[in-house]
Amino acid sequence: MIIVKEVKIAGDRLVYRLIEDEFPDGTIGYGISVSTTLFGEEEEASVKNISIDCEKTERLMMLLADNSVLPSTLREITEEYLAAEYTV
Repeated sequence: MIIVKEVKIAGDRLVYRLIEDEFPDGTIGYGISVSTTLFGEEEEASVKNISIDCEKTERLMMLLADNSVLPSTLREITEEYLAAEYTV
């Protein structure tokens, strides 16, 4: 996992990372990791391989950061976002 971009908010206690992973066939996939120490102990969650489009994944990461999404809800919100985006 490679960190492509990092955004810190809430006095650096809520951190969003755009991450890069490589599939076995060499394709690059992008995901998002969120970590926080807002509640004492560190909490972290990741959703890997959201898209092969870095810019699209970065836009989602910024939307999550703008709305202070916590690690505990990262997966659910990401799934809802993707479902809404791809629903016809």
